[in-house]
Amino acid sequence: MFGNDPELKELIHQQTLELRASEERFHNIVSITTDAIVIVDGFGMILFANPAAEYLFGRTAEELQGEPFGFPIVAGETTELDITNKEGKALIAEMRVVGTEWERKPAYLATLRDITDSKRAEEALRVSENRYRSLFEAIDEGFCIIEVIFDANEKPIDYRFLEMNPSFVKQTGLIDAQGKRMRELVPEHEEYWFEYYGNIALTGQSARFQDYAKELNRWYDVYAFPFVHPEDRQVAVLFNDISDRKQAEKKIEKLNADLAARAADLETANKELEAFNYTVAHDLRQPLNVINGYCQGIEMLCGDQLLDECKNFVRQAYNGTLRMNRLIDTLLNFSHLGHVEPNRETVDLSKIALEVAEELKMVNPEQQVDFQIADGVVANGDEKLLRVVLNNLLGNALKYSSMRDKAVIRFGVTDIDGAASYFVRDNGVGFDMADSDKLFNSFKRLSNVEEIEGFGIGLATVKGIITRHGGRIWAEGEPGNGACFYFTLPTHLPSDLDPKLGSAPGI
Repeated sequence: MFGNDPELKELIHQQTLELRASEERFHNIVSITTDAIVIVDGFGMILFANPAAEYLFGRTAEELQGEPFGFPIVAGETTELDITNKEGKALIAEMRVVGTEWERKPAYLATLRDITDSKRAEEALRVSENRYRSLFEAIDEGFCIIEVIFDANEKPIDYRFLEMNPSFVKQTGLIDAQGKRMRELVPEHEEYWFEYYGNIALTGQSARFQDYAKELNRWYDVYAFPFVHPEDRQVAVLFNDISDRKQAEKKIEKLNADLAARAADLETANKELEAFNYTVAHDLRQPLNVINGYCQGIEMLCGDQLLDECKNFVRQAYNGTLRMNRLIDTLLNFSHLGHVEPNRETVDLSKIALEVAEELKMVNPEQQVDFQIADGVVANGDEKLLRVVLNNLLGNALKYSSMRDKAVIRFGVTDIDGAASYFVRDNGVGFDMADSDKLFNSFKRLSNVEEIEGFGIGLATVKGIITRHGGRIWAEGEPGNGACFYFTLPTHLPSDLDPKLGSAPGI
């Protein structure tokens, strides 16, 4: 009917051209877009898939066409889909659906955008934010973020609290500071705090300082650094209340000053005491020497004319001057040793003990004594001072064993609680352990040895020397069964110690 109508033919031709152009535009658009596009019929079957859909699902368009889409299709809705592609890769896509036609039949056009990276970034940000918030809330340090406020001349005049953690309130006592300016909370706040934070906000350089907040009456150790972007002029402040530490430092400074003053006073007193000792010794020796000389003169000039009783009086007076001279020497030595600093070196104690034993035998030839000295006993200390120690301990052992027919005196080293402990043991009169605290005190003597000659200074001297070496000394004894004196020094137990002498068994 319209076959020969040229106008109709032209109209149909134009419509055909427009349809082809429209289809070409459609195919061009869906081919270059990065969003996946699928067209699904009313039964949920895929009718069309563009190249981006092929990439998203990991399958070709031919493989997808005629396959179930597998996701609910509702026109006008936007949903998120969890997709596992052909390679097993898990993806997240945002899908938008609109109604359309395909080959003149109702259909749905779905666009799917891969949002996997953005979703993972959001999750990472959420996790990071949670961690930051947990740390922000839990740390003991006070933490706040402030916005520094400047005047027209770029001078910092105040700052506003944007955020703070619980420790901030605990350490400052500033409640409800959120959004408030510092001058609102503390009107008389020091200006230099504003300068500190203003300089950080302007220069972008962090700073650490300690300072005193007068209005809060607290000392703070502060670390402040620029926060976010420089143009925001925000500063993060991490701080600790160190007021207690500052007070303790002041107390320590005062104690140190007092200690230094006392040390100076003590040094002066020691020098004065030393001078006094020598003066007294000199003044005492003069009359003693006179008495000593008179006694010798009387005995030489008048000895034949004196009764035996008078001779005895003169002899006792002479012996008294000798004893007094020995006491003066002992006191001076005791005073001198209290100021001597040990010169540490490796010392052969066995050798010293043998030498002291020989000297004691020569001075006391009438006394029967068996010295048993362990070989290879060494120590780290001052040889001269340790000789004084052994001279006193071995001499005391011999003196307090003088009532025995034969004195047995042993020197060695043993292990006590993991420390090398040197000992001198004798079979003398011993002592009651209830009196052990008196042994090392100056001029203190035990009641059961009053008949034995001595001044009560020897063991006090020994204790002073051992203490100066960083060691300790103690004694064990039993009345009538001898005594054993132990002392420690910073040394090691010799490996070749004679086992027979390496312990301190009973005599």
